[in-house]
Amino acid sequence: MAELAYETVEARGAEPRLDPRTESAPQAVLDWFTAICEAEGWTLTIEPGCEAWLRVVEREGHWVNPCFDPTKSDVDETNTLSIVIERTASGTFVAGNTLRVWRTSSFLDVIESGEIYYSKRAPEHRPLPLIRPGDYPDLSGLIGYSGGTVVDPALRGARVGLMTTRMARLLAEVSFRVDHHTGLCFYPPGADATIPMFQFTRVHKILNALNLAARVDDRPVHYLEMSREEFLAQSRRDIDELALKGEKKLADLALLRA
Repeated sequence: MAELAYETVEARGAEPRLDPRTESAPQAVLDWFTAICEAEGWTLTIEPGCEAWLRVVEREGHWVNPCFDPTKSDVDETNTLSIVIERTASGTFVAGNTLRVWRTSSFLDVIESGEIYYSKRAPEHRPLPLIRPGDYPDLSGLIGYSGGTVVDPALRGARVGLMTTRMARLLAEVSFRVDHHTGLCFYPPGADATIPMFQFTRVHKILNALNLAARVDDRPVHYLEMSREEFLAQSRRDIDELALKGEKKLADLALLRA
């Protein structure tokens, strides 16, 4: 594996100690999700880089988000992870997600510059007409960005996409100990866009529409985010609830809360 471009948990050194149950909660929730996959007869693959995600997205005919495409963005094994779930018996697709990390003094600048989708070396790169939210500070430090959520249509409504997005956040903590967790999304027609999707803490409309070389969509783009502290508190609530009521089955995903 290539040398990491970002500080790992070990490299960042000592930080104030958390309550042991809170500190262990992200790995415990990740282990619980892994057990759910095993119970469903699914194989969970977590790999550095985007290649595992790219293979299934291209095979299944989904849109390849250029943010996670090494030919369009500066991504490799040092700053991305793939999450892929397939049926163990048949090898057919269940779901996928990706995680990317940035170190930046302004994550809104990353978005507004267009580098959220394309590196400056890509001919498709151009700035985006960002609506800057005015009700919270810009994010800085080590930023985890989860995206590329794809799910077998037969499993929509089963919260599998929520599980893989939450896995990306859990891995952002376990592997990188990020300062903030983020994502971008479209809301389905009729959905309440004031309620954060994927159980983030806050949501803000930041683009009136998406206009990329690879995709044009008239729907507004919303920015999702939560702090590390909020994420850790959420993970602690999750594992407490799962341990109390869960059975390590797919139905356990209904126990997850924002």
